[in-house]
Amino acid sequence: MKKYLPPILVIVFGLWWLLWELEVLPSFGLLLGTGLILSGSIFWWAHGINKGTFTLGGFLILLGILRFLRHSHLITSFSLELPIVVMGLGVLMLVNRTSIIPEEKPASAQVSEENQVKN
Repeated sequence: MKKYLPPILVIVFGLWWLLWELEVLPSFGLLLGTGLILSGSIFWWAHGINKGTFTLGGFLILLGILRFLRHSHLITSFSLELPIVVMGLGVLMLVNRTSIIPEEKPASAQVSEENQVKN
C-alpha cells in the first residue's frame, strides 16, 4: 500500500487544485495548508517517527499550520511568519537531538521485520 501512496496523493492534490480553480473549494491557502499538514503526517505514517524523519515531517506540519494562520489573518505578513518558521525549525532540530525521538532503524532491520510480517 505504501508504494501507491505518493501517486495517490498527487492525484488527490491535482483534483483538489482543479476543484479550487472551478471555485468549488474556498481558497488555495486552505488547500496548501491542508496539503502540507497531510504531507507531514503521511510522511511520518509511511516512514515512522525517528531521528531521520522527525524534522522534515514536523517542518511540513508547521508550515501547514502557519499557512492556516496566515489565511485566517492571525499572522498578517511574511515578515512575521518567517521568524516563526526559523524558530520552529530550530525547535524541531533541538528535539530531534534528544533521546525523546527514537533512533532510525538500519535498513537490514527493516527488511527482516518485513519478512517476519509476510511469514
